[in-house]
Amino acid sequence: MTIIHLGAMRSGSTFLQNKFASDPRFNLKLKSRYFSYDPYYSDNEPLDCEDNGGILIDSDENYSLGRFKSKLLDYRSNDFNVKSELNVISHDLPKMASRIKETYQTARLLLVMRQQGDWLSSVYKHDLQHFGLTGCFSSFIQSELGSAYLRAGDFNQTYNLFATHFDRTSLKLMFFEDLKENEEKFLHDVYEFIGVDYFNAPAEKISKNAAMKEPTLYLLRLLNLISEPRLGHSERRLYYYLRAKLFKFSSAVINTIPSVRVVNPTEIETIRSKFFVSNKKLIEHGVSEDKLRQYGYID
Repeated sequence: MTIIHLGAMRSGSTFLQNKFASDPRFNLKLKSRYFSYDPYYSDNEPLDCEDNGGILIDSDENYSLGRFKSKLLDYRSNDFNVKSELNVISHDLPKMASRIKETYQTARLLLVMRQQGDWLSSVYKHDLQHFGLTGCFSSFIQSELGSAYLRAGDFNQTYNLFATHFDRTSLKLMFFEDLKENEEKFLHDVYEFIGVDYFNAPAEKISKNAAMKEPTLYLLRLLNLISEPRLGHSERRLYYYLRAKLFKFSSAVINTIPSVRVVNPTEIETIRSKFFVSNKKLIEHGVSEDKLRQYGYID
């Protein structure tokens, strides 16, 4: 059996990957890049479906974005900056869905949704931290990258796309908000979809991808601004030195900084309302209307 964990990013992916990695029944391919990186895919050698009878789980949140890379970059490198990253990525969700179907015709697909206003706010903060974004949230949403995220945030459209390739009984939509509200119940539902009994094994440690606090992100954005355009190696090393010091600031120090926000609540609400109509269509796919309303997906 093959399970494809599509993401979405910033929706409990690292948490689930920890759980999958700790279960000996699973053969976890963590961010294999198999479908999203052409040199891997063009080898025409699919991932091993089984390892000592285990269930293959390929988990990569880039799959739900339809994100492809022409080159794999290390964001910790002195040469890395947001321009270099944007130059090697593209987005094509129909192509991603086709590749997954061509390789694993009988795969089961899991997608964890997150209310789009909260989701895009978290995605922006993530990219601010890891990609060195310099623009404000509104400019991010209006950018080519932001437009790709907006398309990926239409979970009804994503479901319909994959439903053209896979039987609807093979697709599972879940709420990130359910994970936050009742972790144990959420995991039981995930394991039920996979088709195995849940047991709470000690999770292996995969580096946690927690969001940073707003004042830290604000200071980081200022650092990102002074690091652009692309710097030479010596200046880049200084930039990463300052970043490292910033990340180690104690909460007591951070809390002395006047209240600042990198994302305005009004902007989050505007994003949320954009998806009301599309989100209502999720009810046709068996998604709970009560939960859609409770978690703010619909009005």
